[in-house]
Amino acid sequence: MRNIATKTIFKETFTILLFRNSSVNKFSFLSNRDSLNLFFNSFFSQLRVKISLLALFFVNSLNAQTLTVDTYTTSTTWVVPACVTSITVRAWGGGGGGGGASATDRNGGGGGGAYCTRVETVTPGETLTITVGAGGVGVSANTGGAGGFSQVAHSVGPVVFCRAAGGAGGQRGANNTSAGAGGAGGAIASNIPAGTGFRGGNGGASDPNTALDQSGGGGGGAGSGSIGGDGAIITAGIAGSPGGGAGGVGIGTSISTGGNGSPGIVLGGGGGGSTVFSSGTRAGAAGARGQITITYSATGCEPAQSTFSYSPAGSYTWVVPACVNFVTVEAFGSGGGGGGNIGVVSGGQETCTGAGGGGGGGYAARTYAVVPGQSYTIVVGAGGTAGTAGANGGGGGVISTNAGNGGAGGNSTFSGPATVGPGTLTGIGGAGGLASQGRNTTGGTCLAVNGAGGAGSLGLNGSINYRGGNGAAGVILNFSTDRSAGAGGGAGPGGNGGDAPVANSAGVGVNPPGGIGNPPGGNGGNGRTYNTTGTFGGNGGNGIAIGGGGG
Repeated sequence: MRNIATKTIFKETFTILLFRNSSVNKFSFLSNRDSLNLFFNSFFSQLRVKISLLALFFVNSLNAQTLTVDTYTTSTTWVVPACVTSITVRAWGGGGGGGGASATDRNGGGGGGAYCTRVETVTPGETLTITVGAGGVGVSANTGGAGGFSQVAHSVGPVVFCRAAGGAGGQRGANNTSAGAGGAGGAIASNIPAGTGFRGGNGGASDPNTALDQSGGGGGGAGSGSIGGDGAIITAGIAGSPGGGAGGVGIGTSISTGGNGSPGIVLGGGGGGSTVFSSGTRAGAAGARGQITITYSATGCEPAQSTFSYSPAGSYTWVVPACVNFVTVEAFGSGGGGGGNIGVVSGGQETCTGAGGGGGGGYAARTYAVVPGQSYTIVVGAGGTAGTAGANGGGGGVISTNAGNGGAGGNSTFSGPATVGPGTLTGIGGAGGLASQGRNTTGGTCLAVNGAGGAGSLGLNGSINYRGGNGAAGVILNFSTDRSAGAGGGAGPGGNGGDAPVANSAGVGVNPPGGIGNPPGGNGGNGRTYNTTGTFGGNGGNGIAIGGGGG
């Protein structure tokens, strides 16, 4: 049987966040009454998956604690809860049984169980072994059974760190002329730690007067603040206070058929002895069982960090810290790479095509119920590769190697036990921009094949999902203005990433802008514009972390 009493005091909630960039870890501690605020940080050098840990703990100005008391009346095991590093154990040993009669003997009462207490350092998740001492059994025509010890031990070793001794059984009188001695109470010398706690009361001896048929009373069980009282002829020992049980009373008769003593009272009272004056047998009374209580408080259980951000691209394992029951996860997909171009010039003319910009990465977020110790896999997607440049064939405006398309951005994912139902949380990477394939002929004719923009991608399996911005297509306006496209912006917790504007005017000497990212989603990279005859092209701008596409 297990009884649990819990008292919880809610006062103030704290969230701690860890901000990380590629060169330094920054820690910020934030305290907010009556709310948990999640904070997002955009100062990262790479794409990321961010995990916000919601870890609640409770404090107030009076230093009140949230205490739990677990009470055990039978032997079992106990697993140390998360965040618990210290426990207080209280143990009461079982009482001894009274002596049992046969024919004309009279018998002593059982001894009371001892008490001990211990404050012990423990490790969350470790298993402790709990042994609860049973009361001694009363038997006929024999010494009563001893009460069992109660103890708690670390399973590894094992190492006993708190034990309360049980009381001894009452003895049987040899005949009608001899008195049965009472059982000794549980001794502190037999406790662990030795010499600590309180002893149980000794059982009372039976009356040596052969004219009286009177057995001894049981000794009282020790309490958490005092020893158990000793039994006497007929009289039971008083209970140790608080928590101990009184002994059972003996039998007080003269010229009778005898009788059974009374059982001990929980916790740890010794049983009374029995008597028989003329014939037959009588069992001694049983001693009372012991008990274990474990008192603890989940203190100091707030994680050292409540926000973790992962970069650079790669695979990571994340284990749920102690005391964390819910996490909010954000997954940002990476941006697609921009398409490549080819500059084939013949007869003094420049190439006349523009490549497409990459799409922005998608965003997904969800809150999960988790269990401390669970393991999750995090994959951070790499940015899409830049499209390669084409190669000039060496004459007549011939292309020997076509330009390459931009690579798709990698997906960022979070998976593990909590994602089985809704599916793996995924920020999908943006599509790559397509390469331009075009040239001028020897006669100055522009044979243009402009590159299309890469599409922005969505978030998947989140309770919130947003799309990255689309990259723009390359635009050729005339022989003197080549314009490659800007890229899409990365999505963020506030909404979709912005699409790259379409370049649509001649003679503009600034780079076509990329789409605006939704913070902390990054902006798309700029495209390139050249409007001077004979000027060869240039590289597009890189996407901005997190999730911006490449120009």
